[in-house]
Amino acid sequence: MARAVRFARTLVYCDGVQVAVARDELGQLYLSMLVQRTEEGDTYLSVPITVDRLRLLQSGGLDLREALEKPEVQEWFTMGVSGEEGSQVMNPVAAVADKWLPEPGLFLTEFVEEADRLAGVVEESTKKGKAIVHLRLSPPEAAERLQIGVHHLSQALATYQELVKHAYLQALQELTATTQDENADRYLLEVFAFSQGSFTVHMHSKLDADMFGEVELVQALEKVDELTEDVQDTERALQTAKENSGHLVAAYKRFLHFIAETGSTVEYNWSSPSRGARHREISVSQASILYERLQSQRELAEERVTLRGVFVRANVESGTWAVRDDAGRHRTGRIAAGSDVSLSGVVLDTQRYELECIERIEETGDGGLTSGLELKVLRPL
Repeated sequence: MARAVRFARTLVYCDGVQVAVARDELGQLYLSMLVQRTEEGDTYLSVPITVDRLRLLQSGGLDLREALEKPEVQEWFTMGVSGEEGSQVMNPVAAVADKWLPEPGLFLTEFVEEADRLAGVVEESTKKGKAIVHLRLSPPEAAERLQIGVHHLSQALATYQELVKHAYLQALQELTATTQDENADRYLLEVFAFSQGSFTVHMHSKLDADMFGEVELVQALEKVDELTEDVQDTERALQTAKENSGHLVAAYKRFLHFIAETGSTVEYNWSSPSRGARHREISVSQASILYERLQSQRELAEERVTLRGVFVRANVESGTWAVRDDAGRHRTGRIAAGSDVSLSGVVLDTQRYELECIERIEETGDGGLTSGLELKVLRPL
């Protein structure tokens, strides 16, 4: 039976629509590929496709030939198109002609050239004199039409910003052995645009590059790259996580959980005036597998923290304490179990000390994080 459809989304465009998604009046989706071009018009081969299978196709988990040759519902249609606007009519065919099928191993991801993918982020970085990040989201609701849930959008931006924040603080600690300089301007991102035709969020660093093209945010972005470099290799990714345990891994887990829970493949590109462009992509399956492995590693929830400052409270009996560090922040904690550290004789307010602590980070029931400091080593300065 013939069916009326409209093009809902273009997947590949080159001198016209090559591959697209069409939708009928009942909301059924169809994968449509150009198979013949004549003076009278274009002919497309179409097959029914579900949202899940479409996402698999777009992420590179399914090649174009298999999607057309072996659809979930064994139905094939041809569609003559003389214009891209308005409703088109699909007519059923008994079988698909082999000459219409692409070669095996042709994936949609191959149509996106690396240079084309990164050109925009490099151009914006040069023009603005800032570090630029493009974060591309592909939640299930965006597979059928250009739309995204407000909650999904806010979640994505919040979890990515949190990841960048702790990546910056981790990079700073590796350089200075402290995290006292936590100026938020150095790691904050600001949204300034969206790409047309997709949910790609354009963000830039709050601070401009210096005269040498350096932006401090790059330290955070390179640290995020370090975490995501081996996302397809769970064991190597796990080893990298162990080298960055604590708040950074906790933030990374929340980002992976967002991808796995929402079913949204995530890509990001970034560039700065002094760096070449970088690209990463995390699929739903990769995020799900790695998240579960990270969840099972309790030691990843521990981070070494060094504090320098003065005690404002020291309870010898309970082993609890409070310190005002050199940056003026108040930190509280307790003596670690099994430690021989004693608070007896600690001088309040005037004597500076160095405290080596373990910070244990735990997830709360509402998806938040809580942490506590356990004192392992105490030295007067």
